[in-house]
Amino acid sequence: MNIAMPEGDIWDEEACFRNKEFMEKLEGIMESWSDKIRQTIKKEELKKPDKDSSLAEIEYWRARNAVISTLHQQLTSPIIS
Repeated sequence: MNIAMPEGDIWDEEACFRNKEFMEKLEGIMESWSDKIRQTIKKEELKKPDKDSSLAEIEYWRARNAVISTLHQQLTSPIIS
């Protein structure tokens, strides 16, 4: 997902709170992220292992881990945290 952060000094909290346009854009970004996370989790919950074998179970959890790890990496990137 490629969502651009609003322009300006995002670390100056007072200036951000006074800038209505900035706050609306930031709010939109947060809503987009929330929707994307919710969709991703729902999609992962619907997946099941392809076969009833140990290898299929391992592959299922590897794939699920990859998706969740990607979300985690994006949410803990320096621009977000």
